[in-house]
Amino acid sequence: MLILQILKWIGIIVSGILAVLIALVLLVLFLPIRYRFAVAGNQEKQDVTFRASWLLHVISFSLLRKGELKYHLRVCGIKVFPQNTAKRKPKKEVNKKATKRQEKDVAQNKVAVQEKTIPKGQPETKRQAETKRQPATERKGVTEQKKSGSKIHKIKTFLLNFRYFKERLKEPENLEAIKKIVRIFGKTIKHILPRKFFADITFGLEDPATTGEVLGILSVFYTLYADAVHITPDFTQKIIEGEARGKGRIRVFTLLRLYINLVRDNNYKHLKKSYDRWKEEFGDGE
Repeated sequence: MLILQILKWIGIIVSGILAVLIALVLLVLFLPIRYRFAVAGNQEKQDVTFRASWLLHVISFSLLRKGELKYHLRVCGIKVFPQNTAKRKPKKEVNKKATKRQEKDVAQNKVAVQEKTIPKGQPETKRQAETKRQPATERKGVTEQKKSGSKIHKIKTFLLNFRYFKERLKEPENLEAIKKIVRIFGKTIKHILPRKFFADITFGLEDPATTGEVLGILSVFYTLYADAVHITPDFTQKIIEGEARGKGRIRVFTLLRLYINLVRDNNYKHLKKSYDRWKEEFGDGE
């Protein structure tokens, strides 16, 4: 009976630990990271505020820039990073001075060793005599030939790689894979971008006619920003100022689902095999 009770309690403890781990994994996957930001300023001064939090501010990150950049990471309200950065600065300065002194000592020791190893009365070797006899123009010519040869080699490898990729991109599987990558990238950016955004911008250029031309170009794209961006032209002075704010959320499960969808695609696997073949053919020759 005692053994059964021990096994029973062990099973309860193990199941409890597994339940906690599963709950943590589900929280990480499905509970989003929420963020908000605000930007305001002009040509001379900009103020930036960014805050992100997860799990009801159990983990939070803040970044403030109002003349001086400040940032910190908190866990359960306790500052984790950075810690006592002001105290560490003098230590870094002392370490820099010590390293400079060490470098000077090493250089002096090298010069002393070289003077000891080469006596004054010792005859020069053939290689030293040849290097002295060789004029500076010839040495420069040799180095320039080496540089030109390396450039020609780089151009040849680039042309070979370009031809290889051009042939591979003609394959329909690789074209479909590239389209898939572009779609996944677009969905990822759309998910990360703020869901709510507003900006109020006032701008003016030196020439009022140029200000009107820029305003006309921006009005063409009005359907993209619609009521989210308010633009006010100033025809009397050169100025750029405004403010912007927004907030959004990032869910790990959504990003993971997009990545798995890309990796499992057969066309993407074909493109990856083509890249591996290119690496085998041209990677060793670089």
